[in-house]
Amino acid sequence: MQDRGVMDAPGLSLFQGSDSIQISTGGQRQEEEEEQEDLKRRDAELKDMLTNAFDDLEDDDDVSSVNSSHNYTDASRIDNSIADKSDKNPQYHNEYYPRSEEKGPTVSDMQREFGVYGHITSPHNNNKEKSLNCESPYELPRPPSLTNPGSYPHDLRAQINDGYTMLENYPYNYQTPSNHYDGPKYQNNGYIDVYENNVQQKEYTGGDNDIGSDHYNHCYKESPNNRAINDTNAYKTAEYNSKEQLEVLYSVRMREIQQLTEDLQQVHLEKEEEKNQLTRKLALAQAEIERSNLSRNQAQNALVDAKAEIVELQGQIEGFKEKVAVMEKTNQNMAEELAISRSSVMELQQKIAVLERVQTLQANDKTHEKFLKQTQEKHMVEIRNMQTQIDVLTDKLNAK
Repeated sequence: MQDRGVMDAPGLSLFQGSDSIQISTGGQRQEEEEEQEDLKRRDAELKDMLTNAFDDLEDDDDVSSVNSSHNYTDASRIDNSIADKSDKNPQYHNEYYPRSEEKGPTVSDMQREFGVYGHITSPHNNNKEKSLNCESPYELPRPPSLTNPGSYPHDLRAQINDGYTMLENYPYNYQTPSNHYDGPKYQNNGYIDVYENNVQQKEYTGGDNDIGSDHYNHCYKESPNNRAINDTNAYKTAEYNSKEQLEVLYSVRMREIQQLTEDLQQVHLEKEEEKNQLTRKLALAQAEIERSNLSRNQAQNALVDAKAEIVELQGQIEGFKEKVAVMEKTNQNMAEELAISRSSVMELQQKIAVLERVQTLQANDKTHEKFLKQTQEKHMVEIRNMQTQIDVLTDKLNAK
């Protein structure tokens, strides 16, 4: 019982509670679900952005019809607000929203920068109905209001019915805002060429839709009135908000979608690789934990054996201590007996010395007695001889 109490002591808390060490896989599953939700939310945002793309273009066209005296300040304020909004967007939005240098300048930016619309000195600036016409060589046609059919001018409605034919009053070398972007930085007016259109159209339609490619070639090779033009001037000669221009904008959007799709696939591959690395790390950590648990169990068993051996050795030590105490007591008794024996020996030695002296005296006495006895016997013999002589002499005397 005492050994069991020692085993349950708080000193063994380091080797107890192995069941409490567990790997929580629920947190990893929750993180994966959150990543899936983030991907779904990003897909929804991309779809909303593509859905509202043409609405944004219409809004830009409405903004471009403001007076030219406010163009510069409005453009600066809009650019600053766009920059502020782009800074406030989350980091994962910036990864999927195209940058301004990737998209290239929009039509409204071109018109706002060069002040094509709303010139104060325009001969048609004071007449709202005439400003919608394209008779002036200094202005481009403005988009009519789709909600108000009456806003169509009479001649422009005829042009729409004829399929947006080109105006004959534009000179051949007429400089539009898009001409300024026909350079090394904005090749082909900032948009992809016919071959890239065909490749992208085949990629998104599975490669079996050649009608789309022919349609793109038609939009780039021929003008609305069936006059042959080159690829560079295809977008320049297209009427404002015409079918050709919308198709070009659609091709740009398709390129942006392709870029976003590639970025999304790249991020998905990176996340998958990170997930695989974390899975491997988790497996290694679990194996390490199992090895640690095995080592801890072995150490705990060794500790139990050591504790039992220590208790046994402590019992032996107690027995040896008792034996040592008995032997010390015996030694003390023997020391006392030795002292007594030594005193007895000393007494005996003294007695022996006395006895030896007495014996010597006794021997001397015996010698003296023997000598005395011999002397007495000799004297008796002499006396007897003398008595005999005396008797003889007396007899002689008597005889005489």
